[in-house]
Amino acid sequence: MKTLKAWAFVSVMSICGSLAWQAMAEDATEKPAARKESRGQLPAQYGKLGISDEVKNQLYQIDREYDEQIKKLTAEIKELQVERDTKMQEKLTDSQRTQLKTLRDEAAAKRAARGAKMKKGTEGGEDKASPESKVLPKNI
Repeated sequence: MKTLKAWAFVSVMSICGSLAWQAMAEDATEKPAARKESRGQLPAQYGKLGISDEVKNQLYQIDREYDEQIKKLTAEIKELQVERDTKMQEKLTDSQRTQLKTLRDEAAAKRAARGAKMKKGTEGGEDKASPESKVLPKNI
């Protein structure tokens, strides 16, 4: 009798699993809904002000108007930084440039290792920072 109940249970669970799997497969084949055109993002805390839709649309328009200018200026800043760095490196000797590259590579490797350690240390929501990295009050 126990064996019959066990087989009945397994059969029912198999059927339920098959139906669930089929439903998920059907959902996956449906085309995703068309995304709305992004309107941008309101500045911090603006969403809490109870702003009307009309004013929100005006704010989004202002954001779009300035966004293009900001993108152009950001690109110009990057170009200027590259130009500056090139001119500065031209003043270095070959050995100094090689040493600079080595120092930068080492710093990048340390950042990557620190980033991986931080990511690994924060998994599970726990703070696993080393005790020496925590700031203690001076009177302890």
